Amino acid sequence: MAERKTITVAAAKKAPETAEEWLKIERIPIDKTPWKDVYPAECGAFAQVVFTPEGVAVRLTALQSDPVAECFEDDGDVWADDCLEFFLMPDSRTGVYMNFECNSNGAILVGRGTGRHGREKVFPCGGRHALKVKVEKDGQSWSVEYFVPESVLGGVYMPRGNFYKCEERVPARAHFQCANFVKAEKPDFHRPECFAEIHIADAAEVEKTAPDVLK
Repeated sequence: MAERKTITVAAAKKAPETAEEWLKIERIPIDKTPWKDVYPAECGAFAQVVFTPEGVAVRLTALQSDPVAECFEDDGDVWADDCLEFFLMPDSRTGVYMNFECNSNGAILVGRGTGRHGREKVFPCGGRHALKVKVEKDGQSWSVEYFVPESVLGGVYMPRGNFYKCEERVPARAHFQCANFVKAEKPDFHRPECFAEIHIADAAEVEKTAPDVLK
């Protein structure tokens, strides 16, 4: 039986717009290492998510000063670079989930489907502009921020998902990490049975730590 935990994320009337607002959003550690025996390298990483009436604001951060980033095209092999990923099943009744995978160049891969194979390309012309992808680097870490419109999600009901950090282009640095533990013999992020349940906190639940954007 796959481990299933609950990840609590914030709810707001609108998405955070400044670094100060994001600082007040809870960080979700991406620190599980199911395949550490084979891939011992590790990288500090965390996720922050805010659900709004218009969609989902996402900010993912890796504590790396020199991320590998050879892919520049959307829907390319970003997953081989140092990559931050969010897999989201907006409506758990359907079994359909979306994968958002982004490197430090801002190149993003987005797909939709019920498993690894036969995934639908969500943005035929690439998702970078549609999702307003923004990358920040400060010499010690890098972050990717984007917004998934409600029209892309197609409605939210008892959502589930997981967050990942990986890199495999440079063997000595290869690592595969997740927020919710993945039970598989080898690295495989397309495991919806291992997704965590996502609890969307209402404004009252996050009021004590909420920036003004949550009021």
